[in-house]
Amino acid sequence: MRSLELGVDVGGTKIRFIVVRGVRVIAAKEFPTPPGASGFHAALCGIAAFAAARGIRTIGVGTAGEVRGTVCLRSANLPALRNYDFRRAFPRPFRVRVDNDARCFARAAMRDPAVGRSVTFCSTLGTGIGRAVLRDRNVMLVRAFEPAERWERGYQRLRSSPLLAEFLAPRLLALARRYSALSFVFGGGTFRRKNFIVDLRSALRRRGFRGSVRESRLHQNSVAFGAVLLWRRGISMR
Repeated sequence: MRSLELGVDVGGTKIRFIVVRGVRVIAAKEFPTPPGASGFHAALCGIAAFAAARGIRTIGVGTAGEVRGTVCLRSANLPALRNYDFRRAFPRPFRVRVDNDARCFARAAMRDPAVGRSVTFCSTLGTGIGRAVLRDRNVMLVRAFEPAERWERGYQRLRSSPLLAEFLAPRLLALARRYSALSFVFGGGTFRRKNFIVDLRSALRRRGFRGSVRESRLHQNSVAFGAVLLWRRGISMR
């Protein structure tokens, strides 16, 4: 039987972690992101204790912000993550890998048969805006996507507004066109709003985009599952 793995999604509003066996999510837990550094670290240590009690040693983490190795250098919406090394919470014998949350989201999107080999722009819309690009079923390493966009505060002001889709469409389309993206895959808490994917698809269509616009099939588990995929063979990044 395949061993258990654990994936963690660290966001500005919530931390979600899942237990995976093979391709099946067998457990999921979520709680608000603690505001301070000590509370944040304690919360991750709690996840480590949960994993240890179940014999889980393989950990993948997807986090908003700028990532180098297992360290998050900074994150616009997570001040507690400045120069935070996730090995502090997951020391040996844990095996831990960390990447930007949007790139983890993109890895999860690759498992969708509807995502082909053309260029796909992937975006998570939550507290902040995650961006990543899939090209030929590989995740591109675009460091410019790790810091927040200059217009992210405008997004946050309009997040509960009916004008949000119209605000986002031209800005996301401009990013996608830099990479000749032919499709979009979206996820994140903003899509819990009723019909938001329909509104955003319509706004993109009005601006001439004719490709596919869909939500991730893994929904709230997408980033955490993509973090687990950091350990899987056949999932590459370039």
